Amino acid sequence: MKHGFRTMLALSAVIAAAHAGDLTPPAGAPAPTMKTLQQVEPRTPVNSTNTPGNPDAKFRITQPGSYYLTGPLTGADGKAGILILSENVTLDLNGFAISGGDTGVRAEGAALQGLTIRNGTITGAANFGLVLSSADGSRVENILASNNGLTGIQVGSNSLVIDCVGRNNGTGFYASGGSVAFVRCVALGNATNGFRASDASSFEACRAEENANSGIDADGAYDAVIRNCILRDNGINGATAGLRAIVTDCKISYNGVDGLRLSSFCIASRNACNNNGAINPGAGIYVASLGNRIEDNMLIGNDYGIRADAAGVTDNMIIRNTARANSLSNYLVGASNELATIVTNPGSNGYSTATPWSNFSY
Repeated sequence: MKHGFRTMLALSAVIAAAHAGDLTPPAGAPAPTMKTLQQVEPRTPVNSTNTPGNPDAKFRITQPGSYYLTGPLTGADGKAGILILSENVTLDLNGFAISGGDTGVRAEGAALQGLTIRNGTITGAANFGLVLSSADGSRVENILASNNGLTGIQVGSNSLVIDCVGRNNGTGFYASGGSVAFVRCVALGNATNGFRASDASSFEACRAEENANSGIDADGAYDAVIRNCILRDNGINGATAGLRAIVTDCKISYNGVDGLRLSSFCIASRNACNNNGAINPGAGIYVASLGNRIEDNMLIGNDYGIRADAAGVTDNMIIRNTARANSLSNYLVGASNELATIVTNPGSNGYSTATPWSNFSY
């Protein structure tokens, strides 16, 4: 028994020695075992050393890379806060604000690509909050642009603007190039339009409220798409739609003149347009030209439900809409349009005269 116990003790000592390793330290100073800050977070702080300015800007980014603010930035008269002169730049405001100056952040240079601006506030610039007009394919996310003299956020072609707010600027958002997508953005209380579109702009789940002119101005743009948006309490129109626009599933209410104003060859479907026309006699949907398809909309409490009676307003297909309690007329439509039968007070006849294409009025 004692022999077995001694054997176990000897074996334990051998195992312990094997796990302990070499107890004699190597010569010289210990080498670092942790990653450097640059390895952990390969980004560059915006400061006078890394991004020195010039007479045009407080700071200038001239090389591709990822940059971030380390604190609030106050601009200077006549200068941009940050001027971006390189493509493939990501600028993280890191929750801080850029305030004052001529422009908060500006990109400059021909055919810049790959710019991302995110996470902060740009406020109080004399002209633009954020302007990336010269860049293609930019991404702007989680930016609050407020109280800027001209435009809060302005982007070039093929850009994505997501989860941003433009408040109390001249114009909230401006697509200066085509094929710009606005997703879950809010334009509130701007001095002209909430959003101004260019060709093939799209608006998904956006809100435009209390802007002096239109919530979304796409009147001069081709092929815009406006979907699942809330447009209310704007001074003139909820939305203006240019050639071949599609406007669907929107809530458009309490705008000063028209809820939705259509140009030519548009589709307006499944929109709820109510109580528009507080300033001038307005319509839930006003048709300004020809060849539109207006289908399955709800129009309540406007001056006119659907109005399509002006000279040259022809060949518009108006089907399956429901209009109620519009003060001047539920449907004011010229004879040169394709207006499906209007069934008045349909409950009184058990809908017996209705067809799948009928409009309803009550």
